[in-house]
Amino acid sequence: MKSIFHAMFGSLVLALIFLFFTSSLVADFWYTQDVISSVKSLILQGFFWLIPMLVITGFLGLSLAKFRQGRMIESKKKRMLWILLICIVILLPAAYRLNSSAQRGEFDIVYSVVQSIEYLFDLITLTLLGLNFRDGVKLVSRESMSPNDREINS
Repeated sequence: MKSIFHAMFGSLVLALIFLFFTSSLVADFWYTQDVISSVKSLILQGFFWLIPMLVITGFLGLSLAKFRQGRMIESKKKRMLWILLICIVILLPAAYRLNSSAQRGEFDIVYSVVQSIEYLFDLITLTLLGLNFRDGVKLVSRESMSPNDREINS
């Protein structure tokens, strides 16, 4: 059951960050300042869902990996730590700054620089989440193999 919740929360985190990235990109390039302000406000509010989901996903992952070892498990742990740090240290403050600027109608060079940084780290985070997702699928598929199949696929 833990693995189902881990996969569910991990998928939701991936979907939320993808939604933040695409909605921001679409709004910034094709919509008015009012729509951009609304999108930035919703993204900032979304972080109050994202951060707890990230923490839950991490704790479930640690619980699942408690009795496991291996390079893939260690890689997933390191990536998850980076994902959490990026979200808390870079993406959340960027979302706050972008929302503040958008609410004031200040779409200046500072807004553009912060937005570019956010896009970059959204892509990095999506990549790290995608790698964790891929490795999680591999781990689950290995568990379901018989011992003979594991030797053949190693």
